[in-house]
Amino acid sequence: MTEKTPGAPLVRRALEDPPGGVLMWIVVTLELLTFGIVFVLLGLFRHTEAAVFAAGQQLLNPHVGLLMTIMLLTSGWLVAEAVHAVRSDKIARARGFYAGGILVGVGFVGIKLYDFSSKI
Repeated sequence: MTEKTPGAPLVRRALEDPPGGVLMWIVVTLELLTFGIVFVLLGLFRHTEAAVFAAGQQLLNPHVGLLMTIMLLTSGWLVAEAVHAVRSDKIARARGFYAGGILVGVGFVGIKLYDFSSKI
């Protein structure tokens, strides 16, 4: 792997020093494995317990699900933009993005609580 910073010569990174560090890649790998296992099990249980899954789907509100998905994507984008702004030394702009990400995240929690309370 190579890494280039403006004005610096091209430096070859060792395999033991990946971008983000080894720990980050261990976490990413474990998350991918975990989600893979969950999706395989969901598929298996959906096949073997079709009636239970059909009954559960009747309880879901697709509009709330869409809203929560949009909120998660938006909050993630806002925080990523904040990180980019910090790296560009635009601190005031970063604060705005962070605040937006927090507000959308809190809104997500509120919608999730509403969604859960309607199913209890």
